[in-house]
Amino acid sequence: NETQNDDSGWQVDQAIMAIGSGGILGNGISELKVYVPESTTDFIFSIIGESFGFLGCAFVVIMFFFLIYRLVVLIDKIHPFNRFASFFCVGYTALIVIHTFQNIGMNIGIMPVTGIPLLFVSYG
Repeated sequence: NETQNDDSGWQVDQAIMAIGSGGILGNGISELKVYVPESTTDFIFSIIGESFGFLGCAFVVIMFFFLIYRLVVLIDKIHPFNRFASFFCVGYTALIVIHTFQNIGMNIGIMPVTGIPLLFVSYG
C-alpha cells in the first residue's frame, strides 16, 4: 500500500542534478541548465554548485567554517568577562550551524526539505 506520490522528491532531485552538473569549475552564472524551484531561497546552494562547481561549494562551506571558528574563539575570549554575552554568542553560533547544516543537507539530499534558508547567502 503505497501512499507516497511518485514526484514527492522532485525538488531534491533537481537540486542534486544541478549540483552534479556543475562539475569542478561550474557552468557559469548565465549557463544554468537545470531548473530548480525556489532557487533564490531554499535551494541557493544547488545554484552555487551549478554555477561555480565544486570549488564554489567548497568556498561557501569553508567561509561558514571560518565564521563558526571565529565565533567559537569569541565565545572563549568573552566568557570570563560577560557570561550573558558568551551565552548569546553560543545561541547565535548554534543557529548558524543548524541552518547551514540543514540547508546544505537538504540540497544534497541527506536532510528533509524544511524551508530553512542559507544564512547570509539566500534571499529568504
